[in-house]
Amino acid sequence: MTITLRCGRFEIELAPACGGSVAAFRMDGRDVLRPAPAGSEDPLEMAAFPLIPFPGRIAFGRFGFGGARIELPANFPPEPHAIHGQAWKGRWQVQEASTRHVTLRYEYREAAWPWPYLARQRFEFDDEGLALEISVHNRSDRAMPAGLGWHPYFPKPGARLVGRLGRRWAFDRATLAPTPDHNRESVDWREPQPAEALRLDDVFEAGSAEIDVLTVAHRVTLRAGEPFGFRVIYAPPDRPFFCVEPISQVPNAVNSTLPRALTGLRVLEPGAALSGAVRLAVRPPAPVAA
Repeated sequence: MTITLRCGRFEIELAPACGGSVAAFRMDGRDVLRPAPAGSEDPLEMAAFPLIPFPGRIAFGRFGFGGARIELPANFPPEPHAIHGQAWKGRWQVQEASTRHVTLRYEYREAAWPWPYLARQRFEFDDEGLALEISVHNRSDRAMPAGLGWHPYFPKPGARLVGRLGRRWAFDRATLAPTPDHNRESVDWREPQPAEALRLDDVFEAGSAEIDVLTVAHRVTLRAGEPFGFRVIYAPPDRPFFCVEPISQVPNAVNSTLPRALTGLRVLEPGAALSGAVRLAVRPPAPVAA
């Protein structure tokens, strides 16, 4: 079951029971994000979904924290790792709704991830497009490692990307240990790059970088400030989509020996929260010079 919110030129369909996902986002009736197939209940087929309380993979679902050894179930078969937390596969609820905004909430109770938490997503329209506020609140009585992310899918055919990102991170094939890779080039797409020509599944340092997605129908600018200091660019060959994912920490940060300031890993004390904002500004494409 989806919930549809319309405001001016924009329309969004939300699927709370399917991981708090976005099923579709449109401007003037045309898809901005890849729409979910009718009736789908798979978050991986949605237009976007949240990454809470960690983005990316935790190697083999295992890590140590606060003197305890944590073991999470593999949730992305056939891979042996835990990926993207629990919220993307959970049932969210509508907390409040109006003509311009919807707030979804997800309550996780202690299980394999031994910290109960409350996650929220607030979707709101303005004159530019869609604003998302996303948060996780530690409801346990002990410190919790925490991260945030959002996983939107863009339709690939005819799309081009413009933007500049910092250094890439490398990940050990056996352990997924993350390290900044000084030997690989950063992204410098001052000239539009055809999405269909990209072959990427990489993590980049982002700072306050913006990425523009140019299509026949739209020019979409993705903006995300703190704590989203990284971007995943996922452009698989022979698939009709690509992803530009704002994330707050590198994957497998909980197993890294690098400083938290470098990996982006946050630790929330009991009662504390981590939150951030993502914006999709949508406008018609610039006219092509004759």
